[in-house]
Amino acid sequence: MVNDSSGKLNLRVALGTLILLHGIGKLQNGAVIAGFYARFGAWLIAVNMLFAFGLVHRAELLAIDPTSGGLKR
Repeated sequence: MVNDSSGKLNLRVALGTLILLHGIGKLQNGAVIAGFYARFGAWLIAVNMLFAFGLVHRAELLAIDPTSGGLKR
């Protein structure tokens, strides 16, 4: 009978190998250049996170507390 530890080890080794091969391919093909498009990528991630925050908390953004008349916290 195979226990959980050997299954987890197999998954970790497989995932690590895939990530390693993916990174080596990017380095050899010149897809990774330090700082190239880094600011644009960071801007895209920030906009994506703000959009996700807005979707999740849209009902709470301008909700008014009926007891105090102010914004809900």
